[in-house]
Amino acid sequence: MDTRPVRIVEPACWRSRLGWGPFVGAVGVMLIVWLVLLPALSDRPAFQACVARLNAQGIDPSAIFYTEQAVSLDVLATLTRRTKRQKTSTGSGKSF
Repeated sequence: MDTRPVRIVEPACWRSRLGWGPFVGAVGVMLIVWLVLLPALSDRPAFQACVARLNAQGIDPSAIFYTEQAVSLDVLATLTRRTKRQKTSTGSGKSF
């Protein structure tokens, strides 16, 4: 019986000749964009004017989804009322 230890050979695709370089580079680029470029863009007058316009309209520019906006709730309520009116006026909800 053979008692030599079995050597497991990893496929070549599991080993990276590049090491950590691409990962560190990608993280570095993201950090530069997040910590340098975006704050610099937010200080520009055009960006400030856009944020002021959105605030005047009651829109939160930091909201992730449009449904998080108070304005969208008003639009949803209006659409719901119109749909209910259409259903009661036609007798069914079908428009065709």
